[in-house]
Amino acid sequence: MTPLMLLLVVFLFGYLATHLFIIRLRKTQYLFIGIEYIIAGILINPSFLTKLNQFFNIKIPILLNPDIIYQIKPGVLLVLGFYGLITGLKFKVNKLSECKKADWLLSFFEFFFAFLVVGALSFIPLYMLFFNGYNLPILLSGAYILAIASAITSHSFISNITEKLNLVGPLSKLFFNSSYITFNFGIIFYGFLFAIFRFGNIQILNFTQIEWVVLSLFFAAIMGLLFFLFLGNEKDENKIYIALIGIVLFSVGVAFLLKLSPIYITFIVGAILTNVSKIGDGILSVFEKINQPISVLIVIFAGIFWVPASIYYFFAVIIIFMLLRFTSKMLAGYFTYAALKGEQTIPKSSGYGLQSTDILLCGMAVEYYFLNPSAIIPFVITAILSSVVIFNIYGFIKTKNFLIDFDDIKSKTL
Repeated sequence: MTPLMLLLVVFLFGYLATHLFIIRLRKTQYLFIGIEYIIAGILINPSFLTKLNQFFNIKIPILLNPDIIYQIKPGVLLVLGFYGLITGLKFKVNKLSECKKADWLLSFFEFFFAFLVVGALSFIPLYMLFFNGYNLPILLSGAYILAIASAITSHSFISNITEKLNLVGPLSKLFFNSSYITFNFGIIFYGFLFAIFRFGNIQILNFTQIEWVVLSLFFAAIMGLLFFLFLGNEKDENKIYIALIGIVLFSVGVAFLLKLSPIYITFIVGAILTNVSKIGDGILSVFEKINQPISVLIVIFAGIFWVPASIYYFFAVIIIFMLLRFTSKMLAGYFTYAALKGEQTIPKSSGYGLQSTDILLCGMAVEYYFLNPSAIIPFVITAILSSVVIFNIYGFIKTKNFLIDFDDIKSKTL
């Protein structure tokens, strides 16, 4: 068997096996579509194929060398920019006004314990393994992104299951609103990462971290307002589509030049357009058509650029991050229960309903890979992407079962 044929066999068998497994699961579970494509990405991942060749002493061809990866980098960042824009277009400020005290408290505790438990405790091994006297900002950035990834709960899953089963119970509303808050504010806090921890800073723009945070917000807001004025009340779908492609190209280009997150910048641009423009819903309807292929591409890219930690640390990284994330979610649920005691009854174990992850984490991992090349990449990426795979199944099943246990989902509706 030729090496190329062997590659095709491995790719097709691995993808089809995973796809059939996920399809079977979807008969009873509400998993987001596309997660199986991470396996497709892994099967053409240069690091994975190198290890496979070494372990089995075979010669599967490696299609993606460093030159090709460098050449497709602009295209990858462009896809992430489109994802950020579509996500921003879905963000409605008036929905925040519908959130109650319990929703805000739960979201606050999710972020608080994500930084306290996941961020602080993950920094310790990063410091012990990688500190060399001058790379403290890089180690802090790794702990920071792990905390943000841990805090985010999948709003798309909660929204999907709420819509399909017509859920109106108090817990469903709590999870729906709190996940909306953590998801959208999670993008903003994530965007601050590249403003606070500057990698390869542009010397001519020698600002402090606070100034970079303000500058990033100001820059994205100004672009959003300018594009709002440019679009006006345009209703022709073709013209809107062409204009927004230009918007994304320009936004991603400037974000990359300034070493900022394309997802973060285009998210703010999209949020301003949808909340200020009268044609915001029309713009969203145009781009929702490409939301599915954009999501699939991001998941594939995540698999391609997943640089695994060494075999000695690989499973330790996965287990430790899973336990830390699970603990932070359970603490958030318990402290929300304690803070609302006497005002609103929610279960002590609400953290079980907060375990689901979102495709956003794949985009975050890919951006971090490109914008912060460092020795900690294998550990950070492995932690984030393994949580996407594991909690995409465990978290979604646990959330659904939790809502069943507390009668938000009636067995007859399943």
